[in-house]
Formats: sequence, C-alpha cells, structure tokens
Amino acid sequence: MRCVPERPIITEPNIENNVSLKPESTVTTSIATFYTGEFPNLILHSRQKIANIGKALAYPKGTAKSKYTYGKGKATAAFIEAINKVYPKRSSWSKQCQAGASCDVGAGTVLRFSGYDTTIPRGLEEQIPHLQKSKLWEKTSLTKTSQMQAGDVGIYIGKTKGAHIWIGIGDGLIVEANHTAKYFLHVDTDNYTSSNKKTWGIYRACAASSLRKGDRSTEVVKFQNFLNWAGFECGTADGIFGDKTFAAIKLFQEKQGLTPDGIAGQLTIAKAKAFQKTIKTTVHDPPKPAVASTYTGILPSLRVVKNATQVINDALKWGAWIVGNNNFHYGEYGKKDYITPGSKYYAGGKYKSLYNATHRVGCPFCGTEGGKIKRANEAGANGDNWKYTYVCNTFTTAIYAHGGQESTALERCRNAHVFSIGDDGRSSTLDKSKNWAYKGKLAIKDLKPGDILVSKTHMQTVYAPVSSTKVKIIESTSYFGKYKSAESNNSIRIITKSPSYTSVYRFVGNVNTDISLRYGEYSNRIILWQNFLNWAGFNCGAVDGKFGDKTLTATKNFQKKCEITTDGIIGPTTLAKAKEYRK
Repeated sequence: MRCVPERPIITEPNIENNVSLKPESTVTTSIATFYTGEFPNLILHSRQKIANIGKALAYPKGTAKSKYTYGKGKATAAFIEAINKVYPKRSSWSKQCQAGASCDVGAGTVLRFSGYDTTIPRGLEEQIPHLQKSKLWEKTSLTKTSQMQAGDVGIYIGKTKGAHIWIGIGDGLIVEANHTAKYFLHVDTDNYTSSNKKTWGIYRACAASSLRKGDRSTEVVKFQNFLNWAGFECGTADGIFGDKTFAAIKLFQEKQGLTPDGIAGQLTIAKAKAFQKTIKTTVHDPPKPAVASTYTGILPSLRVVKNATQVINDALKWGAWIVGNNNFHYGEYGKKDYITPGSKYYAGGKYKSLYNATHRVGCPFCGTEGGKIKRANEAGANGDNWKYTYVCNTFTTAIYAHGGQESTALERCRNAHVFSIGDDGRSSTLDKSKNWAYKGKLAIKDLKPGDILVSKTHMQTVYAPVSSTKVKIIESTSYFGKYKSAESNNSIRIITKSPSYTSVYRFVGNVNTDISLRYGEYSNRIILWQNFLNWAGFNCGAVDGKFGDKTLTATKNFQKKCEITTDGIIGPTTLAKAKEYRK
C-alpha cells in the first residue's frame, strides 16, 4: 500500500514540561475527514504475534542451561500452561516429549497457542509437508537463520542425520527446543544454514490474523491510534491489546452496525478506513497528575532486518514522502540555460556559481548540507533556499539510505558522498558494492521497482512498471526559474515516461544489523519512538512514523532532560534511558 506523502512540519524548538499537563481543546468545524494515519497490516500482525508468543513461552537468552535441560530443569510455567491447552491428550508420547523437550513439540505449541496455525501436526515428518502445502505459509529463499524475520519458521533434515524446527523472533534470535540435547523451549542465536541439508526451508506466515485481546504488536499501535483519533478512547497507543482497547473496538463496531465482538478483523478495519468524523469543539478538563511509572508500551529495536523486497519498498515509500514535500526544491536557477555565457541570466558568473552550489553533495538529514548553503551565500543568494536541495544522484542515494537503510547508501550519505556517475554511464560505487547487481542495459519491459537507471548525465529510480515501453520514475530534476515556483515544486517527482539510460543496477542484498534511529527515517520503529515521546510529555506531534523536525526536537529535549548527549540520535544509551524513565 502506498503511503500518501506528507510534508514534514518544521517548527521552532518547543520545550515540553515533563510533569505539569495542560488542558486541551479543539476548534469547531463542519469538515468531515478520513483518517490519514496507517492502518494495521494483519499479515504482519500474524508474524509479530507468533514471535511474541514464542518469546513469552521460552526461557530468555542467557538463562543457565540447567534450567531448561530435561531431567534437571523444566519448561517455563507459561509453556506448561500452553502445552496443556493445545495438546491435552499426549499421554501416549514419550515422557520427554510430553514435557515439551522436543523441537516439534516446542514449535507446535507456539504456533497452536498463538492461534495462527492451530492444525500444525506433531512430528517433523508431518510438520514439513504441512508447511509446504498449507496456505498459511509461503516458502522464502533464505539460506540461513540470521536472515529470518520475526515469526518465520525454519526446518531442516540433514543429509545423513539430524532434523530440526525452530521459530525466528527478530533481532537475529530464535526460540527452539531440542530433543537430542533434551532442551526445553529457550531463546538462542544458533545459526543454521542450508549447507549439507537434504531438506531445508524457511517459511513465512502469509495469512491475516485479527487483532484480539491479549495481542501485542506495532499493528495494534496503528489501530489504537485510529480509535483515539475517531473518538473511541482506548488509552495510550502502546501496542498492548487490553481491556480499554477491547471496549473501544466493541463500541466502534456497535456504532458501525457490526457484531460487537471486540475483535478487529478485515471487516472492522474496512469500516475504519471508510469512517469519517466531523471535528467538534471539545473542552477537556485538565488531566489528573499521574502516578510515577515507567513506560509499558513497546520501544523500538536497534536491530533492522530486511530482505531485498522490503529494502526496495521502504526506499520507494521514503522517496514518495519527499516527492510530496515542496520544501525539497532544486535551488534557484537550477537549469543549465541560466548559466550559458551570453544568456541574460549569466550575470558575470553568478548563476554558474548557483548551479555549482545546487550540485554540491550534501543531505539535510545527515547534516552535510552546509557546503551548498555556503556556496549559495557566497554567490549573493539566500543560502537557506539550498538547505533541502537534492539533485539526481544525491536523491537516489538518500532514498536507499534513509528509506531502505541499505549499507552502501548509508555510508555514502552520512559521509557527504553519493552513488557515483561515470562518463561511461556506469556507477563505480554500485559496481563495487556486493548489495547491487549490474544488469547491463535491460529493456524497459524487464525493469523492476527499485532498479537504478544510470546514464552519463542522470540517475533515476524505477517506481513502478506501466507498460512494455513506459515506467513510473522517481527522480530529482532541474527546472526553469527561481525558488519558489510551480516548477520548483515538481523538481522532485514521480513521472511516467520512457526513460533514457545506459546501465541498470538492481538491489540483491539484505539488511541485518543494528542501526540507530535518526533524523529522516520513515518506519514503524519511529511510530514506537513517537508513542514513547508523547507519553513521556515530549510532544512530537502526529504519530506518523516520520522522523521530522518535531520528533528531532522532542528527542533532543528528552536527552537533555536525561543529561545525556543531545544529538537527536536514538542509540543504546537513549533507549536505556527510555526504559527506566519515570513520569
């Protein structure tokens, strides 16, 4: 689903008081409006739910082995309760399997208890064909455990001996039990690979799961944000489906003529997407002082795990956000016509200097735009008009750096470099990167979303296929005239055309590393961080997943309050302070 681009709000710093709270009010209007935030992805919810149940039933990483070894310890109390519910008739099993110290029983208990796959059988010989044939699962092309996402299920049978099944929970971790080692369900980092395996597969949940009481996920956060916006108060949007969320959903369903069961499935979410509200004047009494407490919602993880498709989708989503923001113009007199000697605009070299300022490398989200501003000021222009300037390859680099979080682009963008363009129509940067495959000059009909097209004078990205002769392109290009004008507003754009190019590069890598949350990121991680900031009293505005100026200011204010480095970057230290923060 393409996200509707929104313009980041740029404000003066607003220091929020973490203790005193002010009453709120709204302005009377008769305008009916739809919700513009994100709605839950019920397939992602399925995956998060499986991972969360796995973590809840397993011993955490670092637990002494004696605690989860059959004969010395026992399964967690939560696991025992779950296995009794999903496998009540297991008296014919071996005692070790009855207790749960077997991989097939451990994984089966998690999948059945999560409610996602309640018919998965016991025994690897039955579980493997079940995963291969069930419409609930799709096989991935992943070849090792470290590539798994939360909720993925991995299986193998060795060529000579050994067989196993385990579940990914994110951040490079898995939950597994082990019949041979006599281990109960626990969290580990075992890195199984497809090498020397007779049968191998990593399967991903591909069916929707309704939001239900007791669930915890970022998709619950999204629906809680909608409910609060629509006037069906469910409390803090913390990703925890509790009594307040249950009651709010039932009330919404009742008002919409649905069965009020408190379960948010596809029909309820469809009604939410069609829901309109009229803004009315409301005066709220000042909230009562809260009892000091720590945050109970979900905080973001530094670990980012994405396959190639997700990297490309996130890059294009970020680019579409920037396309919709007219602050990201091309600078003044960006077109070469304005710097041609003999042109009335040449003015002794002034506009040539401005053209050079526009084409200097730099990204506003990385803080490397100073050189462009300085050069524009030296040419006698207003340097502030160059703060958000992108040209073709700086924009392409930023798309994959801040949207896709791809390692080559991140390294280039943060160090004031770009994907290079050579006179031969190739990019030496992409040629040297293991994440990118050079595809030659493909026909237009063979181009795919995310492909980077390079010529000796331009770099552009395929946004979507259209026909055998045209595609939608996302690009930064020049325009006629001064900032601001209608032309400058279209200088970063999505346009359907038959592009001209010499080379095609396709992303074939993945992302699996710790990445701090920074200015310019657009992701579900930022939604979790924005929820925390608003809860803690550091107002960052709308919870939209966009790390813009308000979120940056709120983050710095939080860091200042905690007496740590005030850089606006959410790394291990800032997250640790968030976990212990009390209000």
